[in-house]
Amino acid sequence: MTAAEKTLRLFSQRLQEVPEAVPYMLQAFDFSLEEPTRAVIAGDPSQAASKALLRAIHSTYQPNKVVLGNAGPVEPFAHTLPATNGPVVYFCTGTACQPPMKDPKEVREAMKKVR
Repeated sequence: MTAAEKTLRLFSQRLQEVPEAVPYMLQAFDFSLEEPTRAVIAGDPSQAASKALLRAIHSTYQPNKVVLGNAGPVEPFAHTLPATNGPVVYFCTGTACQPPMKDPKEVREAMKKVR
């Protein structure tokens, strides 16, 4: 059992009786239920196209959303995702990724389907 699971068990009664007292713990619990899909923006973050893709990703409310780039201090698998002909977005679970998307409208629609 992980430290996070032990903590949730310790607070289980409070979570059941007064969940509004521990909202971040509930959010952490929800986040732990399944691995979230990550949106990885590959390409130069200073380009207007990258910024448009980032806006498209953030246009949908998802409390467990994970957004990262493919350079700097990020998960190692993200460094392997290429920017093909300009900035693109990959939706990944684990180390498996869907084909890249360039169109912000397409990314917005895909975000509505992502957990």
